[in-house]
Amino acid sequence: MLDLKKRKKSSKKKPPKNSPNFTEEELQFIDDIKRYITENRLRNVLSKLGEMKSHEKAKLSGLFMKDIIKDFEEDFPLFDFVLQKENQKKIYSYVRPKAQKVVEGHWEKIILKEF
Repeated sequence: MLDLKKRKKSSKKKPPKNSPNFTEEELQFIDDIKRYITENRLRNVLSKLGEMKSHEKAKLSGLFMKDIIKDFEEDFPLFDFVLQKENQKKIYSYVRPKAQKVVEGHWEKIILKEF
């Protein structure tokens, strides 16, 4: 019989699965782009769309992220030159769930036209 009390726990924490490794430069770009994920930007995207239906959350999330990317790339033109497309996609894939979380956090109010 195995005595569980005698088992030692490893002091090293394993990184989360599928956690991308970013360079310092990529981390700086991530910090910069996260500043574009705001409620005000979400309101601006909504104002262009009008009324949202309950099945259009993914559409709103996609347009929100598209707006974030458009303005970010205009404000940081070096992003295109410094990083390869593959690394840019890795950054956007990492940031996308954070933008989706903002949409999801306000989705009920958006549908009820209270946002």
